[in-house]
Amino acid sequence: THLLREPPPPLEREPPPPVITHPIHPYTRALLSAIPMPDPRHEKEKKLLVYEPEMHDYTSQPPTWMELRPEHFVLANEKEAKEWV
Repeated sequence: THLLREPPPPLEREPPPPVITHPIHPYTRALLSAIPMPDPRHEKEKKLLVYEPEMHDYTSQPPTWMELRPEHFVLANEKEAKEWV
């Protein structure tokens, strides 16, 4: 949940967008895994993901924008979409 605060009470609150809470594309997942966690214990335990662009094979089918979840579009081909969802 994101909070916009003016101490002491929160002024606004909304849930984080799905791309943050449920990323699908491997690049997005790797990028979000690199964000430091405020709790040192959780930071030590988190798994850092590495994005490898060579994982994509677009020789037979190029990527297109696909709606893999309601209102959640990802650049992928059919094969990737099946693997990622």
